[in-house]
Amino acid sequence: MSMERAGAVALIWGALAYVALMAVHPSHGGGGAIIGSFSLSGVVHATALVTKPILVFGFFTFSRHLGLSRPLIVLAFCFYIMASIFTMMAGTMSGLVFPYIFEAAHAPGGDVEGIRAFAQYTTWLNRSFARVHFDLVSVAILLWSIGWPAKSVLDWVTRAVGAAVGLGVLGWQLSGTMTLEARQGALWITLAHAAFILLAAATMLASSNKK
Repeated sequence: MSMERAGAVALIWGALAYVALMAVHPSHGGGGAIIGSFSLSGVVHATALVTKPILVFGFFTFSRHLGLSRPLIVLAFCFYIMASIFTMMAGTMSGLVFPYIFEAAHAPGGDVEGIRAFAQYTTWLNRSFARVHFDLVSVAILLWSIGWPAKSVLDWVTRAVGAAVGLGVLGWQLSGTMTLEARQGALWITLAHAAFILLAAATMLASSNKK
């Protein structure tokens, strides 16, 4: 399998996985175990943490496909790397830290008020990390779209979708109306990002088929 085809498969898998995970993402942490000792929240975030490096690989091959000699392409990949760090921090907070808070809240003799305050702080951190992640990914998509050396109709379509997605998400953020509830704003942003990712994967597959 060529690097372009492998990267395209990674992008497709990552995009679809994140959409599916966001669709079943619990609105609140905690809950009972569904797989071993893992709650639904733990399973969702653990899967997301494993999936993110696959997407990083996919976007590396995508950037390589567009040309690592192009400054905007490399800058876009750097933005995506930083976005990945923030989303893994968010996933760690919700998937690994919050279950301990949930357990402590239900332990006999626990400091309920203190635990509730810490849980709220954890939620704020998670949403802040998620917001930074969505913004940085949107900047990366916009930069890829601007720096893209388009050669085919599919390339131009993908560039146009990328520019619309990048500007749209950033504009929504700047408007002050963005909400990051998992099955509301976050799901719509994930779907928008996924549209660009799937088109980007299609361009690599089309290029690979011509060789």
